[in-house]
Amino acid sequence: MLAASGCALAGLLVLAAARFLGEPLLAPAALAAVLALPLLVVRPAACLVMAVVVELASPRSFDGGNGVPGLYLVTLGLACVAAVVAVLRGMLRPGWSPVLSAGLLLLCVQTAAALVGRDPAHSLVVVQDTAKQLVWLAALIVLLMSTRHAPRDVARVLAGTLAVLAGLTILQEFVLGNATTFGGLAAVPLAGDLGAVTARHAGPQTDVNFWGRVLVLGLPFALSLAQMATTRLRTLLWAGAAVSILGGIVLTGSRGALLASIAVIAVWALLTGGRYARALRLAPLFLGLLAFVPGIGSRLFTLSMLSSHTALGLTDPSLQGRVAAQRVAIEMLVDHPFLGVGPGNFFAVEPEYLRRLSLNAPLLAPHNSYLEAAAEGGLLGLTAWLIFLGAAVVVAWRARLLIRRAPASVGRAVPLSLANGTVAALVGWAVASVFLHLATFRSLLVIVALAAALDIWARRAEAERDPDEDGQATGAPSALLASATSSRPSTRASGYRGRRGTAVLVTLLLAAAAVIWQAGGGLAAARVWSASASLQLVVTTTGSAAFTAYDQEALTRTAVIRTFAGITADPRFVEEGAESVGLSDDQRDDFEVEVDNTAPSGLISIIVRGPDRVDTEDLATGIRDAAARYVNSLSQLYGLQRVQGPPLVTKVDHVLEREWALVPLGLAVAVTILLWRRQRRDRLDREEARTL
Repeated sequence: MLAASGCALAGLLVLAAARFLGEPLLAPAALAAVLALPLLVVRPAACLVMAVVVELASPRSFDGGNGVPGLYLVTLGLACVAAVVAVLRGMLRPGWSPVLSAGLLLLCVQTAAALVGRDPAHSLVVVQDTAKQLVWLAALIVLLMSTRHAPRDVARVLAGTLAVLAGLTILQEFVLGNATTFGGLAAVPLAGDLGAVTARHAGPQTDVNFWGRVLVLGLPFALSLAQMATTRLRTLLWAGAAVSILGGIVLTGSRGALLASIAVIAVWALLTGGRYARALRLAPLFLGLLAFVPGIGSRLFTLSMLSSHTALGLTDPSLQGRVAAQRVAIEMLVDHPFLGVGPGNFFAVEPEYLRRLSLNAPLLAPHNSYLEAAAEGGLLGLTAWLIFLGAAVVVAWRARLLIRRAPASVGRAVPLSLANGTVAALVGWAVASVFLHLATFRSLLVIVALAAALDIWARRAEAERDPDEDGQATGAPSALLASATSSRPSTRASGYRGRRGTAVLVTLLLAAAAVIWQAGGGLAAARVWSASASLQLVVTTTGSAAFTAYDQEALTRTAVIRTFAGITADPRFVEEGAESVGLSDDQRDDFEVEVDNTAPSGLISIIVRGPDRVDTEDLATGIRDAAARYVNSLSQLYGLQRVQGPPLVTKVDHVLEREWALVPLGLAVAVTILLWRRQRRDRLDREEARTL
């Protein structure tokens, strides 16, 4: 009665607000949404279906960002409330999954990278968003534990929703002539592209490539549902859904999505086995035929333009920009190998690296999720991301192994085809992410949550199964119980020793982190002087009749400045400069020399770092003079002019970086989590042994 009264009052408030705002036509839809909230809260399966549909079909074009303003937060809130209500009412029994531990590890590493990154304030916003996504993941896993049919329902909703949206893009292209967007569900941001024979469609997304990667997630589930179908009509229905998704992938024109869909089909067929695996023998013929299909082969052929330098200069600007961004990402990793430049700081730092590398390219994301993780989080961030993605694949694969071990009992709770589809979807995402940076993360988390739920259901079915049902001996449980009972003292003793050793290790790691942090704040290492001397690209000959205005535009000759910079970096000029200063070979090893160039201004900088100010300044001057003399003897058209004035000298106090303290701290957190997981597993084993 309280809920009904509250809904009635909310309905009246909605009607009054709609009337006051002058939008009475919105009142019925708003009223229906308000009245549906209690039903979604008390029915976790219905809330789960709603959350997945909203995530996949929410038009991103409404705000140009991550969905309809406020709609995601409402969906997340409803999912969390429904999960809590279901647990309190005893409707489900939640379980822990390794993907949640991996997600917490990813969050810890991102937080550490944010604190030492280029812009900590912006990075912490990204970390906050990651924490919100992990809450979404946990809520999905809990809702997937409501019924044994929940994973299958999510697979149906996933494949069905994507098939319908892909069908809208097909209708948009071939029937309506791209005349409408279906309320933002069938966006057409690009009228065409190299190798494409149609417009490029983005569905409800704002980017065609991201939409293609999302479609790849639904393809293996459509194939699995077609295999699982019990009637011919359902088989045709889900096979048609797979064809619709494939058509949508082709209309995106995404080369990464096309390659990922081929990988998904191959992995799914191998996991399914039987005639599907045997059909892969025809894969070379099938791939050869695809090369002649307009929109597929022609689009994939553009990948060969990456390194083409024809007389007409026929290249793909998109590929050139991506390669430049990926080079920048690699340089960021080299300069910040442990924790990167900070989450979300790639765009803020990219212009600096584009100038350093003399790359004439627009600001682009790295278009590679792994390089993005490495640039923004360092090697620790890349490792954490690979662990998270790998944990999802591992739990899905473990569910598959449990099903194959006991098909009669575990297979009834978790269909084998569903596990195959989940593994194939994760592989497809991993392949597509080689060509795209991280986006639509929530869509991936739907598959990760599905993998975790399948693993939990399979492990529970394995624990509850009857050994006789799968052809095992009836005396096995008693033998296992006797073995467990007989080995209990030694197990307890070894467990105690293991916990004691782990506690000592964690204490030492925390102490090491504290020492490094304190040392990084106050202990200075060797004092270093840095001297920078510069050379300017100039035109040396202007009186010749063969000299043209094209030759005079020296600053556009980026190849010339890069070539001269490469010559200047030759070690011979370091030796000549050291001889002019009077440095011995042993003293020369104390100096570090770096040559940088800025192509737009035609400037070459020689940076020398050493322990003595005078010697460092003199060595920079000597290298500059030796390089200028040699380069000016090479060309009668271009040369290098010494920038007037003494080298710019600065003092650098290198200290023990505090970010090194995060390494033992992260190891201590990881060891603690592993210890807690082991203790929990041992406790469950003891309870199971007592029950037997």
